[in-house]
Amino acid sequence: MSSARNADGIAVPHAGIIVEVGSHDELLAPGGRNEKMWSAFALMKGKHS
Repeated sequence: MSSARNADGIAVPHAGIIVEVGSHDELLAPGGRNEKMWSAFALMKGKHS
């Protein structure tokens, strides 16, 4: 997932539909699906460190 930070654009799918499109920073807006996914990823990564 860390390679997504440097991508020009990211499409976030959910249930087979693109629900968000933007840069990594744009997609980290509070409440978005990508923000929730990154928060969960960071939490999991912290538990396994």
